This record gives sequence, C-alpha cells and structure tokens, in this order.
Amino acid sequence: MKTIMGTCNFCGQTRYVDLPDNIPEETEMEEACYQTTIECNCKDGSDWRATQLIIEKCSDNIETLFRESYPEIADILQEAKGIIYTGDIKRITCVTPEGGIAAMYKRADPLN
Repeated sequence: MKTIMGTCNFCGQTRYVDLPDNIPEETEMEEACYQTTIECNCKDGSDWRATQLIIEKCSDNIETLFRESYPEIADILQEAKGIIYTGDIKRITCVTPEGGIAAMYKRADPLN
C-alpha cells in the first residue's frame, strides 16, 4: 500500500489515502483525489457520491438483466446511463429480438 495525499475535487480539503501498490505512478494522484472526494463530507462531495452510487447500481442492474442474453443492448444502456442521469436525454428504449422492451429513464425527484 502507498499513502498519498489527495484533494477533494469539490471543496479542496486534503487527506491521506491508501492506494494499492499496483496503481501506475502516472494515475496515482488522480486516484488519490478520487478516493479523497469519495470520503469527503462536504455537501458537493456527498451529492456526487450519492449520484455515483445510483449510476453504479444502474450499471449493475444492466449487467444482471442484459449482459448474458443481449450484450449489445447492455452496451447501449451502459453508454446511455450517464447522459440519462444528467437529463441530456430523457429516455432510451431498446427492443430485444424476441420483442421484449428494455427502457431506461431517470425517475422524477419526488421532492421537486
């Protein structure tokens, strides 16, 4: 393990994080900042972390539901998940060869 100081990408707070030894030297600062941002308690960091967890769960669901039977649909949905979450596109729908439908969209925020 390497201990490196990282900086939160949102508030600039610094902290030491442990990184595996196998991380390439040219990417260890980026990884240290990523880890610091994940662990930071600032509002923007917390909001970003919540977003990343939602996108990660979406990615896991896509893999579970489509990767084995429909790898091309899984690829399309994986590519689209981020832009759907940001609202750049509202919905994507794919139809399987058997006529099944796979649709992905961002659920409306019940607090707004």
